[in-house]
Amino acid sequence: MAPTKPQAPSPDGFLGTCRRALNYLGEYGFQESPIPSYRAGNEYQIWFVAGERAIIVTGEGWGASASIALEHRSGVQLSEIYLVPQGERPGPGQGRTQLEQVRDAAERLRVFGVDFLRGDLKRFFELAKPLPPYLREPKT
Repeated sequence: MAPTKPQAPSPDGFLGTCRRALNYLGEYGFQESPIPSYRAGNEYQIWFVAGERAIIVTGEGWGASASIALEHRSGVQLSEIYLVPQGERPGPGQGRTQLEQVRDAAERLRVFGVDFLRGDLKRFFELAKPLPPYLREPKT
């Protein structure tokens, strides 16, 4: 018998888990922020912003996975996993529910992303990549 796939959380369940898992962000000046209209297509996402820095949690794959991206208004991004030392990175999230993945990534960010959270962006800019065109703010 094949294992059953966990049921995807509701949008409210996803957002509530994100808020609880990342409740420490306020200590670093981050506040929940409206999603820019050009990025609002996914109801399974939440943004936290402090100045020119953003932390974006996105649910993907119809409830199968979640990720946390760090972005800067200059147009670059980095997945939180790249702040974790290579030898301490977990393997693929197989068997972890979407909400467990949110909590895991939030804890990694709290432990390994303190420099970004505090506004020290040296390491972030060394590792970050340009936003792909589909995520960039449209030019008017």
